[in-house]
Amino acid sequence: MSSGVDPISRSEGNVMTPTLIQALAGTKPWVQFCSIIGFIITGLMLLAGVGMMIAGGFMATTGDSPGMGAMGMAPLALMGVAYLVIAGFYFFPSLKLWRYGSQIASFIGSNSVTDLESALEAQRSFWKLAGILICVGIALYIVFMILIFAAAAGSAMLLPSPAP
Repeated sequence: MSSGVDPISRSEGNVMTPTLIQALAGTKPWVQFCSIIGFIITGLMLLAGVGMMIAGGFMATTGDSPGMGAMGMAPLALMGVAYLVIAGFYFFPSLKLWRYGSQIASFIGSNSVTDLESALEAQRSFWKLAGILICVGIALYIVFMILIFAAAAGSAMLLPSPAP
């Protein structure tokens, strides 16, 4: 049930209350801190992924892995690729957070309703992406659990049956 009162007039015509500005100003450093940490983690994951791929290729070509051959290093290279993919999962939320923090800074500097709307839109965009990534993560966990159980069942069937 709506009271029929315009939300703007509830605060006597002033949308920019000191509490609103202070709340966003207090949020901005933490948003940017989390974003920077996300960028650092992304960079480290990229370095680790490329390093694993290079190490896997180097070990396969030099023969430093006796008895493993070129296919023996494939898991290391695949893990490197997985790190690159995971880095992408860190990069985009970090970028959305950075944009939100920048929009907060614009709003604090101008106290403009348009800048407030832009900041809230950037926040909505971040949370939408976070929700999508959570759903994707849950789906991947379920798929991996099914694969693990299937592999365990297959391995159990290969075991010799006990002697009577």
